[in-house]
Amino acid sequence: MFFASKRAQRVVLATGLALGLLALGACSGGGGSISNPLPQPNQPSTPQGGLAQFALNAAGMAVALPSVAGFAETLTIPANNAAAGTNMTVRVTSVEPAAMPKLDPDMHVAIPFLYFTIGTNKDVKLNGFPGFKMTIPAGFNMGNMPVKVGYYDPVGGWRHVGDFTLSGRTATFTPTSAALTLKAGVTYYAITYTCGGPSPSPTPTGVISCTASGTGSIGLVCVTGGSTAKTYAFVGLGRSGTTSVEQVDISGGATGGGSHVVHTYNSTTSTSYTECSGDTKNLRVFCGAYSGGELMDIHVSGQTDSEFASGATGFLGFSGGSCTICAIGYDRTDNAFLLEDPDPAGGGQFQRMGENSHTIDMSNHTSDPRENPGYDYVKNWVFNPGYRTDVLQIANFTNGKLYTTTSSITNMSTPDSAAVDVATHIAETPNECSFPTGLTTLADLGTATLSGSTLTITTGQTTLKSTAQDSCLDPDASQVDSVIHTVFFTGEFGTATLGFGLLPTTSTGTTFSDWAFVAWPKQPDGGTFSSGVDPHQIAAFNDPNNCPDCGLALNANSSWLAVVDLFKLIHAPRSAGDSHAIDPTYNLVSHGVVAFYKL
Repeated sequence: MFFASKRAQRVVLATGLALGLLALGACSGGGGSISNPLPQPNQPSTPQGGLAQFALNAAGMAVALPSVAGFAETLTIPANNAAAGTNMTVRVTSVEPAAMPKLDPDMHVAIPFLYFTIGTNKDVKLNGFPGFKMTIPAGFNMGNMPVKVGYYDPVGGWRHVGDFTLSGRTATFTPTSAALTLKAGVTYYAITYTCGGPSPSPTPTGVISCTASGTGSIGLVCVTGGSTAKTYAFVGLGRSGTTSVEQVDISGGATGGGSHVVHTYNSTTSTSYTECSGDTKNLRVFCGAYSGGELMDIHVSGQTDSEFASGATGFLGFSGGSCTICAIGYDRTDNAFLLEDPDPAGGGQFQRMGENSHTIDMSNHTSDPRENPGYDYVKNWVFNPGYRTDVLQIANFTNGKLYTTTSSITNMSTPDSAAVDVATHIAETPNECSFPTGLTTLADLGTATLSGSTLTITTGQTTLKSTAQDSCLDPDASQVDSVIHTVFFTGEFGTATLGFGLLPTTSTGTTFSDWAFVAWPKQPDGGTFSSGVDPHQIAAFNDPNNCPDCGLALNANSSWLAVVDLFKLIHAPRSAGDSHAIDPTYNLVSHGVVAFYKL
C-alpha cells in the first residue's frame, strides 16, 4: 500500500564461558530436532575433565583453566561487584554434562569442543561476558569456521553472543560490554562448537542462500571469505529524508542486535534511496528511489559506490502516494536487476538492467502495476497481482511476454504486496486493509499454463484471523522464506504487529496450514516499533551461517532494523484463547526471536 495518511550456581560452557556465550545465532534457523551434538571423533575415547576453584577479584582477573583433551584455556573475568568471600568454580569436560538442557535445534551443532560448568557461592554481576582464549590441539578437526559459543540460562534459554577470532590454532573471544549476572542456586550452561554438519532444514533445490526474497526494500549480502562469515543488510534511509544507504552487520541474527552500521554510502546526487536488492555471489547491491530514476551501484568488497540515471521518469500512483522506481529485485539467471517503473506510453513496466552494463535489455509492459510484486527467480517470472483490476499476471523474463488471467480473482481486492516460494512456486498476495478477515490469496505458479497472452492458474484463499491483529494493515507487507515455506508478515504505516503463515510444502497446495500474529516488542530505547511505510520495508532470507530462516523489518522512522528468527516465531507459545495469536507474555527478545539493530 502506498498511502501517506494510513496508519553456588553452575554455568556449563563449551570451550570456556565466553565461548559458551557465542555459539548459537550463527547457525540458527531451520527445522528438525537435535537432542545431542553429532558424534565427536576428535575427543579421547575416555571422557576427561578438570576443576578450577578461585576467589573472585572485583577488579577482574585472568584464570588458567585445567587442560582437558589437549586444550589449553584461559578465562578473563571482567570487573564485577563481587563481595568479599565470593568464589567461582569452573568444571571443564570433554563430554556433555548429564544435566545440561537439550540444545536448541537452531544451533545446528556439528563439532563440539569443550563444555564448562561454572558456579559461584554468592550472587555476582560481571561488567561484561568473560573473555576466553584457548589453544586447540594439533589434529583436532575444527570443522567450518567460525568457532561459536552458546550460553544457557533458565530464563532466556540458549542464546548467541558472538564468535571467536582464530589465529593459527588459537581462538580468542573478547569480553563484551553487556553485563552478566550469575545468581546463587541457578544453573547455567554453555557450549563451544562449529557448525560443520548437515542442517536440519536442507536448502531446497533452486533456493539461493543469502538472497532476500521478492522485491522487498532491504538488500542482503553474505561475505564468507576469511575466518568469520558476515551477513549484511543494506537499508536505504530515504523515507526518513536522508540521502544515504547504510550497510548493517546483522551476523548476530535474532540473538544479536545493537549498533553495527559498518559503512554509510552517501548520495552525491541528493537522491533519497528507499529500496535495495543484493547479488550475494558477486557482492553487488543496487538501490533505487521512489522519488526519482537514479540508481546506486554498491561494490561491497571495496565499500565503494557509483550513481547513474536508470532512464526511469514519471510516477506510478497508488493509494495515497507515487513512485518512480517502485521495486527492485536481483535476477540471477541474467545477472541483472529487475526494476518496476512507469512506462512512458502509459501504465507501468518491468525492466531488466544488466548489473555491469547499466543498460536495459528487456521491458515488459503492464497496464496495472502494483507495489512490490513477487519474483520467482527460479522460473524468472515476476508475479504481478493487478492493483486495480484484481487479475493475476506473469511477466516472463525468459521470453519477454506478459500473461494475464481472463478475469479478476474473486474476493481479491487491492492486493498490495506479493512474494513467491521459489521451491514450490506457490505465490501469495494479501488484500490491502481486509481487516478483520486478513484475506490472502495463494496461486500455484508451478502448474500454471501460459498460452498466447493468457495465464491459467489455480488459486485458493485463507482468511488470516487473529485476535493479535489491531489494524486492517497488519498482514499488508509480506515476503517468503522458501526453505521452511513460510510467509513473514508485517503491517505498514505505523501498525505494531508481526506474524507468519505456513505455506504448502509442495506444489499444488493453495491454503495456509497455520498462522499467528503478535505485537512487536519494545525497541531497546523503549519506543514502540511501528511498521515502516512504502516500499514495504520487509525481507526474508536464508543464511546457513548466521541466520538460516530470518525476516527483516524496518520501523517507520528508519531508526531500527528488526531481525526475526522465523523458525522460533513459528514455535513460540500460543495464546490460551486464540491458537492464531502468540502468547503476548512471551518475551520475543530474551528468547532470541527478535533482535533490534540501531541505524
